[in-house]
Amino acid sequence: MRRRTAPIYGRDENNNYLLVASNGDAPHHPLWYLNLVAHPEVATQVGAEIVSAFTRIATTEDARRLMPPLGNMNNHSEMVKILFRVPEEDGSAIVETLWATPLGGDHYQLDNSPFYAYSGSWKDVVYASFSPEEQRPTFRHVLEKSGHKTIRVIFEQSSVESGDSTVVLKQLLEVGCSYEGANPNYVCIDIPPELDLQAIRDLMIKHSLQFEHADLSYAELYTDEAQ
Repeated sequence: MRRRTAPIYGRDENNNYLLVASNGDAPHHPLWYLNLVAHPEVATQVGAEIVSAFTRIATTEDARRLMPPLGNMNNHSEMVKILFRVPEEDGSAIVETLWATPLGGDHYQLDNSPFYAYSGSWKDVVYASFSPEEQRPTFRHVLEKSGHKTIRVIFEQSSVESGDSTVVLKQLLEVGCSYEGANPNYVCIDIPPELDLQAIRDLMIKHSLQFEHADLSYAELYTDEAQ
């Protein structure tokens, strides 16, 4: 399973830490939170030191004690959000933000898989200059590909309710993929460089899944068919 990175937002005198499972304005938990509940053993990095830790769901008192003022939250992490704009046919744009690690000179390494943007994947290095209009670094172009590829899957609600989607995701984990979910029905699959993309496609087709190539795109993969 792929390592997930999330910033720590609070620490007390006994070296207890608070990790916030934020999922934007969505009414459900991010999937990595559910993974953490099921597998609570983690590695925690504070400065240069990495230690093993065990997680539990925080109480209200834990949150009050450990949660810093919202204005200070960015001081607890070197990671930042990069803004991506995905043009729509009607001239509008879908906006999403991805966590990334600053590398200097407006260069960032992505630490999320995109749910809407194309031609970008986990660990890609991108150029994102600061936008005064958006008040955050905004994606301009990819500088260095990591070799990872991204496929996005839409699960039917019946598949989610029956548990079939969980079976598929487990099979993907077993062959070396990892995933992030916007919700239980909409999931990004990360395919490491060493895996055969066609084998992952075959698995998708075997389960009659609705999916799209996000990086590389279908047109980039199958240039003859796209022409």
